[in-house]
Amino acid sequence: MDSAFLSRIRIIIAFCVFFAYAVILIRLWAVQVYKGEEIQEKVSRQYVRNIRIPA
Repeated sequence: MDSAFLSRIRIIIAFCVFFAYAVILIRLWAVQVYKGEEIQEKVSRQYVRNIRIPA
């Protein structure tokens, strides 16, 4: 294998890793910032309530 081919493979792998991190960061942003209020409302409705049942 020549040096140019290996260099090209490294660039492709680096791009794929960068792309994967970018997708993860964009998804985290979407969950935390873009949909934050919606998720907060869902979470607030899921708390545990203690209900007394007369014996």
